[in-house]
Amino acid sequence: MEVRYQTKLTEKSLDFIDDKDLQAILETRLDELERVFGVNGNLSTIILAISCIEGIFKHVAEIFKKDIRASHNYPVNQKGKKKSISDLTIEEMYRLLIEQGILLPIQHFDYFYNLFRNYRNFIHPQAQRKQPWPVGLGQAQMAIGLLNSTIDRLSKYIFIGHEILEKISGRPRYDLLRIHHLDVSNTRTHSFVTLKCIFRSKAATDSG
Repeated sequence: MEVRYQTKLTEKSLDFIDDKDLQAILETRLDELERVFGVNGNLSTIILAISCIEGIFKHVAEIFKKDIRASHNYPVNQKGKKKSISDLTIEEMYRLLIEQGILLPIQHFDYFYNLFRNYRNFIHPQAQRKQPWPVGLGQAQMAIGLLNSTIDRLSKYIFIGHEILEKISGRPRYDLLRIHHLDVSNTRTHSFVTLKCIFRSKAATDSG
């Protein structure tokens, strides 16, 4: 008798993304990530994982764009003007989201992202030729771990305007029609949420 154990490689709790088209795209990428990792597609795994993190951060940063842009630490471009949200790097978005209390710190994020930021450039063969870094199983596993940590930090929340609701139980959802669904079931998994108090940075408080 053959016994097979199926494990879940990536975290797919993306209900905090109220843009259902974006959520569907990210879920498709997570499914593809699992497939390429399963056939030792290590470089593809790294590129997919980091691009998913970037897409998630940009979505959340756009929700809180006004608060984030009010930060005294908001990055500027070469002309000294504030960058647009779409031009922020993953590192910049990460720091701003933490500063605003929207995202909890992810252990060793800066270290790992500094490593994988350059790996993303390996989509161009010439870039990989200039940097003979290893692209093996260990690097792929670390990229997936970084992605899972990012989703895990955000999957407990629902963003409604500037309010952050923290999930307590079940699978509450908020959709593009601005309807907050509190699903119920016959088991003890009814959906409950609580309002999460966010202590804004001094920069955001002063501006508003």
